[in-house]
Amino acid sequence: MDTPFPPATPVSPDSPDSPDLPPPDLRDRYCIQCAYHLAGLPITGPCPECGTPVELSFREPTLANASPVYLDALKSGLTLVLNSILVTVAINIIALILVFSIGPSPAFNIIAEIFVLALSAVGLLGYWLFTQPDPSQVALEKTSSARAIVRITVITGAALAALSFMATLAGSTLSSPNALAIASGLSGIFSIVEFVTAAVLFFGVLRYSRWLATRIPDEFLLTRSKRYMWLLPLLYTVGALALFLGPLIALVLYWNFLNRLRTHIRSIIASGLPANLKGRARLST
Repeated sequence: MDTPFPPATPVSPDSPDSPDLPPPDLRDRYCIQCAYHLAGLPITGPCPECGTPVELSFREPTLANASPVYLDALKSGLTLVLNSILVTVAINIIALILVFSIGPSPAFNIIAEIFVLALSAVGLLGYWLFTQPDPSQVALEKTSSARAIVRITVITGAALAALSFMATLAGSTLSSPNALAIASGLSGIFSIVEFVTAAVLFFGVLRYSRWLATRIPDEFLLTRSKRYMWLLPLLYTVGALALFLGPLIALVLYWNFLNRLRTHIRSIIASGLPANLKGRARLST
């Protein structure tokens, strides 16, 4: 005679094997809205901190499952960054035309510095919004993350742009040869440090964008970000020898890269689903 199976033993809601709790590999999650640690909570019900349904935070960590507030910040930040790049390209074209037609002048340098300062302010706001922490991921990221690097360098770049503008303005108004030489030297130093800061910012943005690409997911952005790590710096430096067309091409490619990312985010916000760009590669989930 077969031995009957023993009756099922009820499981306490507080037990680690309770069906009301998520599986062990999903229990160390954070609220997608306020980053409240959800360990020990059931998979249904509101977040104790902000009221967001807990089950939303136990989905896959794709951008389609991220907080709408976070996605809006990404989109707004990218829009500001992309518009500032367009204005930068336009200013560079106008500057080249003016330099080859009428030659450099102190007044032109001041006007150019004003535009650079304004674009730095717009870029600061744009990159700051673009690198908003995702509440569901911030507790897991390292302090040396690409997002943190972008924020530090963009603040540094804006401060350097302000100092460079003051040095240029002082150099155009000072009459003393010694003071003029000091102002010119400081302006040159600030320009060099600005270039280094911009390079660090560029690599930080590509690394951060690569992380976002894994959450779309989009294989094209992943592979392109790796290629742009060496291609765009090469175009920007060596390509400057070709009538300064290299930096212009690098900015256009950079703009297209970030615009593709923004298109993904817009699609996700509109549909609530992973972006589906026709004819473009996507990672399998």
